[in-house]
Amino acid sequence: MQRIERAKLILLAVLIVSGIVLGYFTGTFSDILQFEAEPVPTLNVAGKFAPAAYPYAILISSAAGEHRGAIYNADDLSNTWNAASLALGEALGTAGNAISVREEEFRAAVGGEGIVFAYRFPIQLEVLLNWLNVNGTVSFEEATNMICLSASGGFANSAENYTLYYQTDDGRFFKRDGVSSVNGYANALFALSLPSVYFAFEDPDCHLINDYAILPDNSPKLNTLNVKIPQIPKAMVREILSELGMNPYNSSDYKDGDATVYAESGTTLKIYDYGLIEYTTKSEGYISLSAAESINLAYSVLTKLAESNELQLSECNVTGSRYEMKFDYIHNGMAVRPGASATVVVDGGRIRSLSVTLREYETTPDAGILLPMRQALAAAGADAYSMEVIYEEQGNVAVPVWIAQKK
Repeated sequence: MQRIERAKLILLAVLIVSGIVLGYFTGTFSDILQFEAEPVPTLNVAGKFAPAAYPYAILISSAAGEHRGAIYNADDLSNTWNAASLALGEALGTAGNAISVREEEFRAAVGGEGIVFAYRFPIQLEVLLNWLNVNGTVSFEEATNMICLSASGGFANSAENYTLYYQTDDGRFFKRDGVSSVNGYANALFALSLPSVYFAFEDPDCHLINDYAILPDNSPKLNTLNVKIPQIPKAMVREILSELGMNPYNSSDYKDGDATVYAESGTTLKIYDYGLIEYTTKSEGYISLSAAESINLAYSVLTKLAESNELQLSECNVTGSRYEMKFDYIHNGMAVRPGASATVVVDGGRIRSLSVTLREYETTPDAGILLPMRQALAAAGADAYSMEVIYEEQGNVAVPVWIAQKK
């Protein structure tokens, strides 16, 4: 009998220890003991976060040297991205180590048969890996404005390994071999009816601007937009307070000119009558986040504040654990400006400041008057580095215009 009782005690001890170990790894005791770490917001890459990964243009080149591109059209970009992003994810996930190349090799690759992704600002390859839900086999530390999946052996050759080329933000050129076949994706891309485009280096008239700017053969036909300032109902204010970590019921509020101010223990939220939201906090963060995680955190909050609009990352400056990000509103594949629509500073894994201008855009039946690109280039002058079509806010309307990025 004593032997049976001793066996019961041993079995009971084993079950208790097993329960503790299981509770530790499943997080059960973190709920009970309130030891849970501060969560890092992330989004499903197949959901609302995907638009922030969009390039401003995707170019498809045939063996004959014909370039077709998705640019300045939301439907074209969306349809092209659905196929091309799979190819990009597979390429990044299977590429080998970086090899430095001369610009001549890079230029031949982007001008030859393949797929090119062009971004408005240098985007970290690590961020793209995260957005595309891909685990790379090697390190990706560079940032790039342009990525090329070169099919030098031809898209028709399904056994061909493709080469990943890119230009870094400091002007260097690299390739990575060993990329798996993207033949199946290329067939889907060539089936799309995309307009004809070209690189600036292919046109002698464009010799003054960035060689790798992607330009449409014909100026896009675009309509003007109505611009509205949305009203923020009280229920949405509570959601905003909660999203930013403030108490939606206990935060004191008062009127200060055009702004309603909500404040609590070193944290302030200002909501202005003309649609501007400003948030600052003195509370420090102590979590080390990667660039991708910091952008996820900023984007997850912004999409809830400006839920009726598409936002796209337009700039990211990194200093230690501090990430200062700017986002543009995007309508029909084009940025709406002037200025960044939103600025977010993440430091130590915490949003330290945020500024977002709420807007609503509605396409009108009125056609916008867009200068031919060469006329716009001549008007921009010799110090123009690149040319891009954007929507420019002009009071209650936004009109399509060519804008020159200066050197």
